[in-house]
Amino acid sequence: MTRATNDPKTMTQKNRELLQNHREDFKERNRRSHRLIVKGAIIENMFPETVTMSDDAFRDFLLRGNTLDAMREDEVGEELPW
Repeated sequence: MTRATNDPKTMTQKNRELLQNHREDFKERNRRSHRLIVKGAIIENMFPETVTMSDDAFRDFLLRGNTLDAMREDEVGEELPW
């Protein structure tokens, strides 16, 4: 290695940049996790039936247009009066 890459100031600066990148990545992961938790809680609050659904059933529910009427029609096999 050359002397420039072993320079303590250069190494310190590289480490600071690396730590800053790690901090930013960590903060972004935390923001994403929080966002997913909040949105999941909203969905469970609006559609309590989703709490007990499997992952595949939940995905199908969302792809169908996520209406309770559609989900209940599937369960009873007929259209609901409302």
